[in-house]
Amino acid sequence: MTMLVVAASLLNGNSQVAEAMGRKAKTVRVARVARCVGAYARPTRKTLARALAATLCLIEHERSAHHARTLRLSGYLQRMAGGQASDMVRGDYFGDNSLTGRTPWQRIIGSRYGHGARRLAAGQNIGWGTGGLSTPAAMVAQWMRSAPHREIMLSGEYREIGVGIAPAVPRRLAGGRRGATYAVVFAARG
Repeated sequence: MTMLVVAASLLNGNSQVAEAMGRKAKTVRVARVARCVGAYARPTRKTLARALAATLCLIEHERSAHHARTLRLSGYLQRMAGGQASDMVRGDYFGDNSLTGRTPWQRIIGSRYGHGARRLAAGQNIGWGTGGLSTPAAMVAQWMRSAPHREIMLSGEYREIGVGIAPAVPRRLAGGRRGATYAVVFAARG
């Protein structure tokens, strides 16, 4: 299983996202994103459900554009992803492992999702951003710009997904700015 991190240093300005896309690619991407309600909104406690839906919508649009199958939303993976995003904020850290030191793989095989599976594949993308870089559109764009994160998002190996967002950023990383912390778990079991 591949574990990846979008480092905070990659999230340093909307212009960076725009520059990475050519003029034509930007037009196509904006048209796709327009279908995902809340894609450009900064997640808050009140808008969390919309931000979660927008993140899932954006990931599915990217998968569709690359001819990858649609993923099913899993309640188990959703709770796992939400727990990891909240754990990072609560524990004031940014990383794949939980506060208790459990790796994503340990969490998934120890969960009801992994229980009794003969075959299990999983991947996780995490990230955080402040201001305009805390939106679902900015986060998914950053993952698409990173080859390892893009590989996880577009993999045909996964069948299910869980998206978690904490509408805050670990204090020591945010410098007092408001933002959001994301975790997305992709998996398949057999």
